[in-house]
Amino acid sequence: MAVARDKILDVAEKLFADNGVGGTSLRSIITVAEVNQASVHYHFGSKEVLVEAVIARRIGPLNQERLERLNELENAAGDEPLDLAEVIKAFVAPGLRLSQDETKGGATFMKLLGRLYHESSEWSGELLKKQFGAILQRFSDAMKSCRPEMSLKDFAWSFQFMIGALGYAMFERHLVDWIGQGEARADDPEEAIAHLVEFTLAGMSLPISLSNHEREAVTK
Repeated sequence: MAVARDKILDVAEKLFADNGVGGTSLRSIITVAEVNQASVHYHFGSKEVLVEAVIARRIGPLNQERLERLNELENAAGDEPLDLAEVIKAFVAPGLRLSQDETKGGATFMKLLGRLYHESSEWSGELLKKQFGAILQRFSDAMKSCRPEMSLKDFAWSFQFMIGALGYAMFERHLVDWIGQGEARADDPEEAIAHLVEFTLAGMSLPISLSNHEREAVTK
């Protein structure tokens, strides 16, 4: 039974990535997976549950890896402040490695995540919030504790930009090859990790808030 379940998940992941969730029927999944309808309903019950299972199969271990690393950092730090660079790395590294690991979905899963983000609906939004909400809160709290001098507004924007940069590096990394002209390698997740950590660290180390007078001066 486990073999059938994994086969259904594999096929569903690819079809959802290629055609979108709305453009993929349970019947097409059943046909390509060469299983019967009863098997799909036994394991998942509905297409919505199947989509959630496809996402959770990849995101669950990813977030667990992130949490384990953060727990290690917190235990090692004791009463001392956390190292912000290490906290950032604990968050971005697992995702960047996953994006290029075909044994864990790799490009197919990245394509599926991209579709879910762009085919926005109340249901898909709640699904992504369920999968990522707790981990984002945990890491935002940890990172903010490393920069107590930052206003919450400044930190929120910095965190938002980190998430955006991470997503782009995972989904559309090949611009690096073009701009880098061979000096940068899009197929090297460790290179991406190092640069994204430094980029985010710099963004969270600058005083950003401006007075109204300063803002006017910058925009003139």
